[in-house]
Amino acid sequence: VHFKKIIFNVERVCNAHDTFFNKIRKTNILKLSNEEIYNLVKKSQELWEEDIVYFDITREANTQVIMDELSRRVSNQELNILSISPELDIINLEYLDWHKLLKREFSEELVIAHLEKYPWLVSAHFKIEDVMYTMKTKYNYDKENFKFINPNIEKKELMRKQKQIYLNYVDIKPLVKKIQRLALARLEIKARWAGNDYYLLLLLDEIFKRTKESVENITRYYLLEDVKNLLLENNKLSPKDIKLRKDFTLTHVKDGKLKMYYGDEAREFANKNLGKLLDDINVDSFEGKCANLGKYKGIVRILHANDIEKSRELRKSFKQGEILVTEMTQPNIMDIASKAGAIITDEGGMLCHAAIISRELRIPCIISTKIATKALKDRDVVEVDANKGIVKILKRNEE
Repeated sequence: VHFKKIIFNVERVCNAHDTFFNKIRKTNILKLSNEEIYNLVKKSQELWEEDIVYFDITREANTQVIMDELSRRVSNQELNILSISPELDIINLEYLDWHKLLKREFSEELVIAHLEKYPWLVSAHFKIEDVMYTMKTKYNYDKENFKFINPNIEKKELMRKQKQIYLNYVDIKPLVKKIQRLALARLEIKARWAGNDYYLLLLLDEIFKRTKESVENITRYYLLEDVKNLLLENNKLSPKDIKLRKDFTLTHVKDGKLKMYYGDEAREFANKNLGKLLDDINVDSFEGKCANLGKYKGIVRILHANDIEKSRELRKSFKQGEILVTEMTQPNIMDIASKAGAIITDEGGMLCHAAIISRELRIPCIISTKIATKALKDRDVVEVDANKGIVKILKRNEE
């Protein structure tokens, strides 16, 4: 019953997002009052908050009971095969549509139509111009280098392997189906959460035109209450407030109460309560959880989550077989991840995006290291032992 309720609510939230996206598409934003624009921004935030709730429910702590039960019955390799859904997911569907788009001449109309279906491709962008630049860069690279691998064929082969495993074990199929559905649910909810950014761009651009506050400032430093004050009272954050928030922002939740700290006050609180989390970490090796088995040596390329400039750079410079290191992988960097020889993340559980795609890409993956993006630097050489969950630093980049 609990499982059915989770899936029901994930589908409900995803449908609510799709309805909201459709409403934004059809709305003439120029004719809206400031209050109406604020209400749309508020609705977007409310949907995002609900996303986070159900994304969090499908985290490892809440799925580990099923994974533990399966791991007692099947081998690690069999578990990796079983935890991938044989259905086409949203990433597969985008991949197929992108392949069709690449056969045509580039146009903004085609790209916009593609983004309206898959808005998560351009999360954390601030301007439509930035969106088009990213998509044009991706299009130009893929036009020359895209190697089509039919996911339908791969899914059929996956289904064949899963059927073979089912023959060897009794009564595991219901548990497997739950894990597969939860994995798909995580992708679906994450896609809507990231897709929010694309549809907010239209609203934020209009807010900029009316208030002359930059979209980047609004996105990075304004809370919902600040957006309300900006639109309804024409009160901007002061340069001092923006400087403090840019310097250091910390959100602290205790006993259900949330408090924000900025600048030196935030740094003081963090140093007192977080300690080592703020320091660079100097180690020769570190551990995480094995998301997909294998062993690999290669050069590290670090991509911080939602770092648009770095992702643009890596689309041009990331070489086949380099190791992708990030806090967490996002659906909008699949073109980069697909070239990786291995993946290492700070966060994640066995149903996280990195775990799922590493199994589909058949590359070693270690997740939940907590420190990978701090312990490693660009172009370090490491050994990824995803059989044991150990990352060993072989050579530091001294430059």
